[in-house]
Amino acid sequence: MAVAPSIAVTGACGRIGRALTAKLAAKPNRLRLLDRSGRGLESMRHLGETIAVDLAKLIPDELFAGTEVVVHLAGEANHEAGWESLLPDNIEASYNVALAAMRAGCRRLIVASSVHAVSASTRRPVRPDDPVAPADLYGVTKCFVEALAFWYAHRGSASAAAVRIGAFAPVDAARSRGAERMAEVFIAAPDLVRLLERAIEADYRFAVLHAAAPGRDVLLDTEDTEKLLGWRAAHPFPSAGEP
Repeated sequence: MAVAPSIAVTGACGRIGRALTAKLAAKPNRLRLLDRSGRGLESMRHLGETIAVDLAKLIPDELFAGTEVVVHLAGEANHEAGWESLLPDNIEASYNVALAAMRAGCRRLIVASSVHAVSASTRRPVRPDDPVAPADLYGVTKCFVEALAFWYAHRGSASAAAVRIGAFAPVDAARSRGAERMAEVFIAAPDLVRLLERAIEADYRFAVLHAAAPGRDVLLDTEDTEKLLGWRAAHPFPSAGEP
């Protein structure tokens, strides 16, 4: 009888982490859920093994022992954050995760990048193979994470993906922050979760994946991602007046 896949999710208590974990737990997966203490891991114990850890500090090599896929969602998510939090949370923690996954022999690493890695690009829409163009230090750290994933995939037989995530928010909240800008980068929760599921399962060596809703004048071109994963976003950002 086949053994269920073992998947580790860092940042499991975040909005994306909780949405993905709930979906993965509905299937025969063995889950290892990681986040900092005090983030609510105790409420997720019924979904899998939980480990409270500060990934920016030295972490044990055995952290991912027996794990097939690591989905690294942890990190500073505020694009206006300063270097004092971006360095440990997005740079050092991501390196520690990649190194621990590599030493554990994990076959795949999936990292959360962001639309901010290309938000200053003059191209519309941006393709995955276009040059990076960060407009802030947060975007710079996401360029590092993408490069880290490439390094991971070319150090051996493992594979990796960097997922450029658009604005992950409920529609009402997105509208409140300015519908015109949000419409360019919006991604609905169920669409992002399906993309991450396909990123776990699909066949590739290295990929930059674009997670964004369909629409006119969007920032991220999703055509290559759709072909590679057999995925397509089903929820466009509604125009004003739409439900």
